[in-house]
Amino acid sequence: MWEDLLESLEILSEKRRRTAIRVTLIEGVNDRDPGGYASLINRATPDYIEIKAYMHLGFSRKRLERGAMPTHSKIKRFAQKIIEYTGYRLVDESEPSRVTLLSRDGKNEKIEREDAN
Repeated sequence: MWEDLLESLEILSEKRRRTAIRVTLIEGVNDRDPGGYASLINRATPDYIEIKAYMHLGFSRKRLERGAMPTHSKIKRFAQKIIEYTGYRLVDESEPSRVTLLSRDGKNEKIEREDAN
C-alpha cells in the first residue's frame, strides 16, 4: 500500500496539467511531522497544496469527537512549516473553513470554464 502511494506521487509529478494535493488534518491523529508531509509533497511537485481541518460532519461524527477539528491557527502553523520545507507560498486562506492554499509559483489562477456564461 505504501509503495502504491509513492508510485502515485511520482506519477503526479509527471502530469502536464495543474495538480493539487489535499491534506486534511485531524487533531491528535495526523497533525504532526510536517517535514514528513513535505517530503511526500516534494515527490509529487503539485501546483497547489490545500491544507484543511477535519470537520465534524456526517458519518465521521460516529468515529471522531468535535475536538478532533484543529483550529485555523493550527492549520496555518502547519502550513507555515510546509512552506519552510517546500518553498511553496500561501496564496489564500479561509478562517471560517479552516483551510489554507499554498502555491508552488505563488499564483492563484482560476480555471475558466469554456461553458461558463
